[in-house]
Amino acid sequence: MTSLLWKAAIHAASATTPGNKLAILIFHRVLSAPDPLMPSEPSVAEFDLLCDRLKSVYRIFSLTEAVDRLNTKSLPPRSACITFDDGYRDNHDNAMPVLRKHGLTADFFIATGFLDGGMMWNDRILEAIRQTRSDYFDLTAFGLNRYDLRTAQAKIVAADTILTALKHLPFDAREIKATDILTVAGGPRNTLMMTPEQVKNMRANGMEIGAHSVRHPILHVLPAAEARAEILQSKDTLEQILGEAVKVFAYPNGKPGVDYSSRDVATVREAGFDVAVSTHFGTATANTPRLELPRYTPWRRGTTGFFSQLTRNYFAAPRAPA
Repeated sequence: MTSLLWKAAIHAASATTPGNKLAILIFHRVLSAPDPLMPSEPSVAEFDLLCDRLKSVYRIFSLTEAVDRLNTKSLPPRSACITFDDGYRDNHDNAMPVLRKHGLTADFFIATGFLDGGMMWNDRILEAIRQTRSDYFDLTAFGLNRYDLRTAQAKIVAADTILTALKHLPFDAREIKATDILTVAGGPRNTLMMTPEQVKNMRANGMEIGAHSVRHPILHVLPAAEARAEILQSKDTLEQILGEAVKVFAYPNGKPGVDYSSRDVATVREAGFDVAVSTHFGTATANTPRLELPRYTPWRRGTTGFFSQLTRNYFAAPRAPA
């Protein structure tokens, strides 16, 4: 489907669709150049093209403005928000300049415990694989397997397999294993996350900043006091950095009932957040709970596949309130 065809298809389909419907997109990183270990993450050139196409079809809003418009029934047809999770430095260095070039805004959700040189557990695994020079990565000492690293595709499979095996371990056990695996591979090499000054600069350039917990745990499996501290402390840290209230939150990992629960939604409400987002697919309407808005990002590379999946998600039936 050519760019003119997908644009015409979206316009035609939405001509009879009420405007009060919001698509919220999830991104994590915008890379300086394609990375074979992270094939789903766009490069600067790819993100630049996506932004150009997005603004030609969708009206892009910050989450705060979009949700306010949802509730006042003033959201125009084909409305969307762009969001980034975690707080990677390339959000500041690569994504923000592209967004500003296209006159767009986005929401950036920061896991505050990794600011200034921290590294998330999943990135420790990716860096360990990147640094390993052997054809095989033997992790049997960690209760895992021996992984083939002879090709780029084999490395992707190894990374996915290891990440899946560790993802839902108890938080402390996962942290220790990820750190030990990276140490075996040669230790940390890259500083991946933003500094507080970069967070402030993004806000000064018109981006909306939101909280994403402190250490990015699976909130649902934490004791209530720990989950509460993760939510409240991330908000407090960002408010100290920015000197203003932080009103938006993203649940780590974000699957309802799996990664967070009604207990965590109640904590987010009590903390004073106005809007919170999950990773449940679909679009938001005025009937969607403000503290459990769905988000979706197409995984297909190239604008044709990306927009084809995005369009199907936009016109899917909205998720019923929990």
